[in-house]
Amino acid sequence: MRFRYGNWLHEPNEAVFNLRYSGAQINQPAEFLRVAKAAFFARGNRSHSLSFTVDRHFDTQTEATEFYFAGFGSLPQQDDLICRVEDGPGSTKDIQFGQTVLESIEPVLVGQSVSVTFTFSTPGTTDIATLPSTLIIDMYSGSATIPSGVSTVPVSGLSLPGKPDRILATVSRPGSGGANIFATVDANSITADGFTARLSGLTPDANHTLDWVAIYNS
Repeated sequence: MRFRYGNWLHEPNEAVFNLRYSGAQINQPAEFLRVAKAAFFARGNRSHSLSFTVDRHFDTQTEATEFYFAGFGSLPQQDDLICRVEDGPGSTKDIQFGQTVLESIEPVLVGQSVSVTFTFSTPGTTDIATLPSTLIIDMYSGSATIPSGVSTVPVSGLSLPGKPDRILATVSRPGSGGANIFATVDANSITADGFTARLSGLTPDANHTLDWVAIYNS
């Protein structure tokens, strides 16, 4: 079972637990598919709550701490929530919850792991089908230090599994007093090895960081 919301993608090696839908504990993927189908055919304007917890493990405590403090700032307040569920041997179903509102995020940092509880409010299931090619099915992320006095940032040596369909890039500033700098990615520069990002202005120092997400569609 995998979830996607905004630019956040639940990694395959991350366990999902404490899955609840409209207050009911869900223990098996087939059970979740059953209640999602019931919501799809339900009538009325009832809103449903959906929550789950995932664990993400990192190689170092520093990486875990960075994710704890900065891993969720770009998530939208409202978006489609997609859940891919196994529906028998070699078969999957993709459940779409449209116009889902992100009610809360509760991360807990423990050593080199971050346990995150997501709580959503959704009007119900809007589709149960094969995942459209325009939706994200895999993502890789990273960051690069930006030198002082530059307006172009080449990123290389990524060794991605293939050329991404898209790369999103943002610039993290050192604090409230740092300069606001924005990044755009040259689409023609994207390869499995890296890409080039152009900044909205020259960096005034070497304290800014380029954060990127490589997105793959089916």
